[in-house]
Amino acid sequence: MLGAHAWAYMRRNSGYRKAWAVHADPPRFEDADIPVRVQTEADLLAEAEWALLAWEDPGAEAWRSPFWSGVPMLIGEPDPAPWPDPAPLLGMLAGAGARVEGLRLLDGRFVLKAELGNALLQILVPSGRSFGPGDGIMAKLGLPLPLEAVVGRIEDLWRATGRPPPPRRRRVRAGSTTSF
Repeated sequence: MLGAHAWAYMRRNSGYRKAWAVHADPPRFEDADIPVRVQTEADLLAEAEWALLAWEDPGAEAWRSPFWSGVPMLIGEPDPAPWPDPAPLLGMLAGAGARVEGLRLLDGRFVLKAELGNALLQILVPSGRSFGPGDGIMAKLGLPLPLEAVVGRIEDLWRATGRPPPPRRRRVRAGSTTSF
């Protein structure tokens, strides 16, 4: 999903701007390793009317995407002992340059949002556990079989959802070129 681009249009919508001004509560955050917003009762109206899991300030300067409710989400759980590749999810996302935020839903579930360029990925954690610095992810593939996907690279996250990964970026470090 082109999350940031969709939000760029939606935030200019006069109907959304009016609804946000009337209904949105100031955001609350959990104490966590990453920014984790807490969903409010007022946010349920944003979901019903605008397909957002939480109201997002349309006047904010940041080029980012809100938490969308109308998109397919990868289902996963934090894995404190990732095997066979011990790739911590948050470190992998940070190393790729992704912006990461969380949302604690009213029912206790947790949504992790990662944006890499204009690519958006949301991971729903049914248990409500947040990802710690050393946790990998056990991605559930959504099939009627007990299959799990190993996520050892940033591209694996997008492939597990059935979508192509974001384009690879090239960085130049100390005179050499590496790709992510």
